[in-house]
Amino acid sequence: MVNTPHPRYAFKFTDASGGNEIEFPLNVYEYTPEMNLQRDLMQVNGIQYAYNPMGFRASKKQPARESVRFLFGEESVENLSYRIDQFRAACLNNGLGKIWTRGWEEGVETERWAWAFADQMPRYTVTTLTIEVLPMSIQFMRIDDWMSPDLVTETLTFSATGTLNNLAVLGNIDVDAQTIILKPNVNAGFSNPVITNLTTGYVLQSLRDSAATANRLRLQTEIGGPNGIQWSADGVTFSSDWANYVIQSKQLPTTFKTKAGDNSIRYDGAGTVNLDVIFQYTPRWA
Repeated sequence: MVNTPHPRYAFKFTDASGGNEIEFPLNVYEYTPEMNLQRDLMQVNGIQYAYNPMGFRASKKQPARESVRFLFGEESVENLSYRIDQFRAACLNNGLGKIWTRGWEEGVETERWAWAFADQMPRYTVTTLTIEVLPMSIQFMRIDDWMSPDLVTETLTFSATGTLNNLAVLGNIDVDAQTIILKPNVNAGFSNPVITNLTTGYVLQSLRDSAATANRLRLQTEIGGPNGIQWSADGVTFSSDWANYVIQSKQLPTTFKTKAGDNSIRYDGAGTVNLDVIFQYTPRWA
């Protein structure tokens, strides 16, 4: 499977830092991903089938099972026993780690990863014929989307209020976790900025005015991580800036969702308009 075009497959499991890895032998190998989807259907008197309160919205993702099966082949029984111990220890000690896949996209081999854990110790079979080769299977529970190992940075430049730019988001599902930075290109590059994603309806609005090109306004929407609106006078040290943030109705105060594909981004503001709006995110796949 190595260096030849192939469908995406899982090839290793690591701890949260990306270390203590185990790579799956690929000479004789199978990979099976499984995920159930949830619709929250309700049984209601007088309605055929069931009531669908989610309407046309996407189904909810459930924890996924990622199963690998392969043949272990070593030069000696001692080496084989060592490898079995190594795999068992990694599945136990890595805890919540990362499962990695490889696949071909536009003629290039790429990697993706997701948070996962082994939900059972590796299973293997020993028979009277087992000497240096035995079959093994491992099942992982994946609890997040597949993600690129690389952070993507896209910069949109605005020079007038009410203008539009297109933000092309990689991946195939919406991005909730991202960082948005407003960077003035002149001292008074933005005033009372409003950033609207016309594709999703989400809005970022602040009462801040830039006074120097080093100023930065930053929104972080990472779920379970840095989360909030922040201001920096020097572009290095950031502090909370909730007092100047305008919370939109029906919108979480630190949410700015972008969709996979094209997003129409509009800038509105007072005074001189000359700024970059920088989007930083990790592409995600279902």
